[in-house]
Amino acid sequence: MDLIKNELKLETKQLLATLEVVSEGLWYSSESYYPYTPFLWDSQSQGEFSIVRVLEHLGYFQDVEPEWLNKYWQSQIQEAKYRRQSDFGFAPKYPKIDEIQQMSERSSHFVQIFQENTLLIQVIKISASQILIIGQTQEEDWVGISPIVDYRVWYPRTTVYPEMDTPTAATISLKLKLEPLLSELKILNAYHWHDLVWENAPTKEKLLLKLLISSKYIEIRDFVGLGQNNLGSFLLTKLQNVLTYTFSDRTSGFSIYIIGKTPENDFLGVHTTSIQT
Repeated sequence: MDLIKNELKLETKQLLATLEVVSEGLWYSSESYYPYTPFLWDSQSQGEFSIVRVLEHLGYFQDVEPEWLNKYWQSQIQEAKYRRQSDFGFAPKYPKIDEIQQMSERSSHFVQIFQENTLLIQVIKISASQILIIGQTQEEDWVGISPIVDYRVWYPRTTVYPEMDTPTAATISLKLKLEPLLSELKILNAYHWHDLVWENAPTKEKLLLKLLISSKYIEIRDFVGLGQNNLGSFLLTKLQNVLTYTFSDRTSGFSIYIIGKTPENDFLGVHTTSIQT
């Protein structure tokens, strides 16, 4: 952030300086304490803001080959064998090997149909259980699936959603072909089967956002304040459309970004971490 301060628009630069003052010494309390760190998205140098671009910038998206899914299922089969041969008491909780094998075959069939009916297919791995399978149809809209993995049952649900998109004929046709598999296909993680969600969108970025919300990986809520401190007041009075974004930080906690738009169309806010084990 210090490297680009001199290149910022004057009002954004002034707001950032004030934000650094009002956030100093404030901590987010959960099972540990983390500071509120100023966050800046300079639209001039970084382009249009979106939380998807923030996740990409942070390195959350890992592209893997579609064949990776076969390796994933084989690893689940090996894990099941190990659990059932061990004396650790996991066997009764873990799915049977033939159930995992059956789901692996459904997954392979799904990918095959998906590949045959899209111009390209992309598999994005965010975590061991968060996998996005997306593709672009011949009408150039985007379709995809993701497992529903509810990381934070103790938080309020998302209150901010993207607008609905009308599916093209190509999207409708592909979904009809996949529906028999979609109704039965699940992803295994931590002894549990997770259902899948299907989304479509006119752009790849919007599709990723819709999948991350529908799968409950990310929550987006209207920001209502932080209690009696100057930081909350600053964010609500100096910025527009302030939202709170919460998502898994790939360890034992969650990243929280509170971000709003400046008068000069940059995006400013704070970042902190919540530990929930």
